[in-house]
Amino acid sequence: MRSGVGTGTGEMRTDAPRASAFFAVWLAQTCSLLGTSATGFALGVYFFQRTGSTTVYGLIGLVTLAPQIACTPLAGVLSDCWPRRRALMAGHAGAGLCTAVLCGLYLAGGFSLPAVLALVAAASTTNAIHYPAFSALTTQLVPESQRGRANGFVQLGVAAQAVVAPPLGAWLLSDMGLAAVLVFDVLTFASALVFLGVVRIAPAEGEAAPVRSVRRELRFAVDFLRARPGLWSLVVFFFAVNFLFGTAQLVLTPLVLGIGTVTDLGRVLAWGGAGMVAGGLAMLAWGGPVKKIPAIAGFTAVQGLMFGCAVATPSIALVSAAVFGAAAMLPMTLTCSQTLWQRYVPLAAQGRVFALRATVAQLGVPLAMLTMGPVVESVLEPLLLPGGPLAASLGPYVGVGPGRGTALLIALAGGCTVGLAVALACHRQARALDEPAFAEPPVGAGVAKGQASAENAFMAQGDAA
Repeated sequence: MRSGVGTGTGEMRTDAPRASAFFAVWLAQTCSLLGTSATGFALGVYFFQRTGSTTVYGLIGLVTLAPQIACTPLAGVLSDCWPRRRALMAGHAGAGLCTAVLCGLYLAGGFSLPAVLALVAAASTTNAIHYPAFSALTTQLVPESQRGRANGFVQLGVAAQAVVAPPLGAWLLSDMGLAAVLVFDVLTFASALVFLGVVRIAPAEGEAAPVRSVRRELRFAVDFLRARPGLWSLVVFFFAVNFLFGTAQLVLTPLVLGIGTVTDLGRVLAWGGAGMVAGGLAMLAWGGPVKKIPAIAGFTAVQGLMFGCAVATPSIALVSAAVFGAAAMLPMTLTCSQTLWQRYVPLAAQGRVFALRATVAQLGVPLAMLTMGPVVESVLEPLLLPGGPLAASLGPYVGVGPGRGTALLIALAGGCTVGLAVALACHRQARALDEPAFAEPPVGAGVAKGQASAENAFMAQGDAA
């Protein structure tokens, strides 16, 4: 049975590692993510160029994302029962091995789509450990007063690779071939293992405690969130927001190509990456506001307004500006959210709870990609064609013709995003997370403070069941 989960995470322990340890872990994760993203981009382009099939292109994207989402809850359990530095190393080693096998198959002439899909899915599975383990390590290594900046630093790394990985992958693929991309990816995994191998991190209290059973560990995470309506409201909020963002992401390419060229699309995406970098730099310098919930609601509302601006008139410049603005808000929103979660979830439980939270929230994106395509093609596009049912009423606002049904969907997604932001700002239990009385890590549901830790209370319930 675990112990010490109720211990506060806001103060660094006397034997905690210095900021250099956090930087080494961040560097390892960023290097690995850069190689993984470049490979994902290059594999999609490689097979699309040879098959011309959008379905094949989508399959590669699906096996890159779906296994990671599906395995994240189990990965969260493992990240709480293993030393987290070693958990990260195991994830990098597994994904690096899959990429090395891919490279060997390519060089040996045995490169086939089924083999690629299987190995990419296996690498995605091993990568599931990274988010819960790295999030918990950030809490362990960084004092609470600096977590806003640390989380901004993490988001800056994500933004930087989003800007660098596609052109890097394209350059390596076009000038040196797919083997060069795969070799580069293997080297980034090796670099990550070196960075993690040399850093020394003192074990946290309650870390690497034995697992009683996977079912009970997952049940603990579910019960933990159910007993805290404020945190659960954030999970539901981000699921809905991710569904709307996934919708906008799905139709952005056809929207831009409907009024511009492939070159214009590249420029729009570059502006999005620049916006993420700008937002990450802002949070690194600022650290974020004291009141997190109003900030999350405000940043999200701005994103929704940017969606509406993007389709106000058919203009590549307007779409680029709107994408930049929406992307700049993303690191700010995620930094504020992550800082709240690190404050309220005890360190020894963060792997399980963060993994469950991420799984539920991330499901919104694939759900949007599965459902919104037919909605656009079969419902919204015909409504705004010349002579369509809504051409006269909505045409003056979003335009008439091919692609304007897509614009209508983005406008609707923007309006719903603003509505969700207002609902979060008005949600009493979510706002309570910013109150001083809630500043310390919670205790178990129905257990007085000082009587038992949060997890021991839930584990006792699990034993009795």
